[in-house]
Amino acid sequence: MLLPPGGILNTLTSFSSGGSCRLLDAGAETAMSFDLYCGNRQAAIAPFEEFIFSFIAGDARFPYLNELWQNYYADPRIAPDIANELVHELLLLKATLEPQTWAKIQLVGDRLLLFFSAAYRDRQIIQCSSD
Repeated sequence: MLLPPGGILNTLTSFSSGGSCRLLDAGAETAMSFDLYCGNRQAAIAPFEEFIFSFIAGDARFPYLNELWQNYYADPRIAPDIANELVHELLLLKATLEPQTWAKIQLVGDRLLLFFSAAYRDRQIIQCSSD
């Protein structure tokens, strides 16, 4: 089994925040579906970028990305070691996809690679918040 006993929920645990982040775009309010915070860093997965998970859904080669997707709306916390696993799974996803397919998700993929890598390198927990 690729997941540790009890799944990564031992490490991905819920947290409560004071509210959700929202961005204003040309006077209209647009919700970011998933915000990630780590130290002074912030990243987000916009609703139109969520399709990145369609490439890994149910695939045993991506246990941590699947676990993250299953807990997407539960405001998970991600430990540094899990962030490192997510980096490796994103790299595997990049290597698995056709170049033209990766190009469609490259912005969100690269953003997450850099964010998860920094969290692991700095040994910081990522706090997530979803709308």
